[in-house]
Amino acid sequence: MTKLDIIGNEQEARMLRAFLDAVSDIKNRAKLTQLTAIIDRGDIEGAIRLLGLDPASFEGMDESLRQSFRRGGFTGAAQFGSIPTPDGDVIMQFNMRSIAAEEWLRVNSSNLITDMVEGQKEMVREVLSDDLEQGINPRQSALNLIGRMDNTGKRSGGFIGLTPQQTGWVSSARQELNDLNPNYFTRKLRDKRLDSVIRKAINSNTALTPAQINRAVTRLQGRTLKYRGDVIARTESINALRAGQDESISQAIERGELEAQDAKGTWDSSGPDGRTRDSHLLMEGQERMHGVPFDFVLSVGQAMFPGDDSLGAQAKELIQCRCRKNTTIDFIGR
Repeated sequence: MTKLDIIGNEQEARMLRAFLDAVSDIKNRAKLTQLTAIIDRGDIEGAIRLLGLDPASFEGMDESLRQSFRRGGFTGAAQFGSIPTPDGDVIMQFNMRSIAAEEWLRVNSSNLITDMVEGQKEMVREVLSDDLEQGINPRQSALNLIGRMDNTGKRSGGFIGLTPQQTGWVSSARQELNDLNPNYFTRKLRDKRLDSVIRKAINSNTALTPAQINRAVTRLQGRTLKYRGDVIARTESINALRAGQDESISQAIERGELEAQDAKGTWDSSGPDGRTRDSHLLMEGQERMHGVPFDFVLSVGQAMFPGDDSLGAQAKELIQCRCRKNTTIDFIGR
């Protein structure tokens, strides 16, 4: 494992923890009695306000993104060490306060947090609208959102933190459990430790108890939340590291310590291991002078480095991308 891999894993873990902590704080701050009362009144927007779904709730993710970008920049500068110039060797440095660095952080942090907040609001609106339409008990509806107390005194499960699509997965699983539908076993994120009890109930056509269903659903919600956190952490932290590395080279060029033609980047797809996208395998070996974008082969858009979305790259080319831009500097040419 390279030093960059180690740093990437560390930043990914920090982003995941920031996401899970934010979600946990929202759930544990919620007052069940108050939330139940406001849902009973049919005040969905009031429920959203009561849950505190605003940018401040996800501040830790913002800070984690900044740390990843910073480490990427300093790591990129350290990789190349000193740069020979007519006046002697210059130590390559990284400036977090540069205009370009501040702009990248402003845009990407805003996008990350805005998407989180608006996505959660949309999810709550959909869940509560469906519950009210179906006549679900307001307390049950509140518990479905914020989860149930576990033996540690904290809330586990719940829809908070999940996307609208993921809440659909969980709601369908609950219905399958109620109906003793074996399609439940196709749910990859279910807790398989509960399978024997559920299978026995299905085989004997004996209804599962509410407690058994809630336990299975709570476990599914927890595993789905972890899955979402992993995707966010892997995508956002690694992209920030890459962006910081790329910016460190741009800064050296702006200072006149490098010429753009002396810094060449090569697309490294990480190899055909069954997880690499076909489109990225076809980009293997693409070489570009620094500042010139890579071209996606099977979709529209370009990217200055893997994970870059500033030039119209589609989401399918960015999420959990493991590719790298390997940069070499022609010091002899310099």
